[in-house]
Amino acid sequence: MKKLLALALLVPALAQAHSQTPREIKKYVATERADVALDVTNLNTYVQSYEVIVEGKVLGSFTLSPDESKKIHLNLKVEGFDRWTNKIVATRSIPDKGDAVRTEVQSLIRLYRPTIKG
Repeated sequence: MKKLLALALLVPALAQAHSQTPREIKKYVATERADVALDVTNLNTYVQSYEVIVEGKVLGSFTLSPDESKKIHLNLKVEGFDRWTNKIVATRSIPDKGDAVRTEVQSLIRLYRPTIKG
């Protein structure tokens, strides 16, 4: 029991924190590409770098100062007509040398492209 308590006290001190909003976007689109934006904030008391990941692929990275926010703009492909396309967009901390803890926050992006009949 003492080991568990000691671990619980250490984890918050070691954990890196960041936020990403919104957690879910549901959007109807008219074209095969959709623009979405997410806000990412560094909640740490130190500078932290992050990767932007879409469907498991790293698209890029950026660095934020403590309490700094950044708007991430993405242009996502909508696959097919008359069905939902679901994409997982994540930001993941890049640990400094020797750090073992990473944080990752995910947002679900749901896109729907209806058939337009003229």
